[in-house]
Amino acid sequence: DNYEFLARCIKENLGFKNGKPVAASIIYKCLLHWHAFESERTAIFDYVIDRINDAIKVSDNDIVLPYWLSNTSALVCLLQRNVRSNGFLTTTAQRYAGSSGLTTRMGHVSYLDEY
Repeated sequence: DNYEFLARCIKENLGFKNGKPVAASIIYKCLLHWHAFESERTAIFDYVIDRINDAIKVSDNDIVLPYWLSNTSALVCLLQRNVRSNGFLTTTAQRYAGSSGLTTRMGHVSYLDEY
């Protein structure tokens, strides 16, 4: 099951390869492979967010928070790059104004471009 695979990737500390967080790359490639960006429903994104929050909350280890901060930052960058390259953010956001899905979440991150 797709959700179980993601849960395992999130529960385990997959570390870094060439200075890049492995979990972010795997999650992103899975979402691409499963065509998650083509779907109007964003349950898979909610699931990923919830599992990452759970991983951070249950750990007493001081390394977990920075680990997931770097992974989520990398994942946001990958998602933004994909969304922009496909024109998804501009066309879909106009069609689904007021949506609480991925387009709305990604739109809130666009403030980073100002810096």
